[in-house]
Amino acid sequence: DACLCRGFGDPVVLTSAGRLVVFYEAFDGIDAPLDDAALVEVSRRLQARLPLYAVPSAFEFIEALPRSATGKVDRSALAKQLSVPSDGSDD
Repeated sequence: DACLCRGFGDPVVLTSAGRLVVFYEAFDGIDAPLDDAALVEVSRRLQARLPLYAVPSAFEFIEALPRSATGKVDRSALAKQLSVPSDGSDD
């Protein structure tokens, strides 16, 4: 499938503490995070296509991916978000 789920745009994958974290932004008219059922479906589809070590363990919605002046995704800005303490609502 070209797209694993409606509302899931081009993801950016980073590693954090040995796990893969996917950042995804609003896409295809969807401007809110995907619900748990949709994320489970995305994960299931990835597990069917990828080796287990390559399947992300977390999905993080972001309204807009940070971009550099040249339009590329600013991965260092995303990495800083991984070090921000969570509010405890997930995990």
